[in-house]
Amino acid sequence: GLLNEAEKTVAAILEGFGDKTGAHMIQANIAIERKQATKALEHLAIVAEQRPRDLAYLSLRIEALLKEASRYASTRLMEVESRAKFVESIKGDVDLSS
Repeated sequence: GLLNEAEKTVAAILEGFGDKTGAHMIQANIAIERKQATKALEHLAIVAEQRPRDLAYLSLRIEALLKEASRYASTRLMEVESRAKFVESIKGDVDLSS
């Protein structure tokens, strides 16, 4: 779809132009739209070398970090819930009092 076309266009920009920070910002935006926060952060690390105090960069970095933290927290929560269900399922079979 449109994200694929945008990604191809940005890839062409990265191959042919000198200042690539704008292209990496676009790629980071595309990655965030695809729920690929880690990939977005990789592109933003490149931007940080040239524009560490740029407001657009900082805003996008915060968004990517929040999405990555949310994904991590969601994964951990699912693990805890799974373990809790397991403990509940064996509760009658095992003496947990000691």
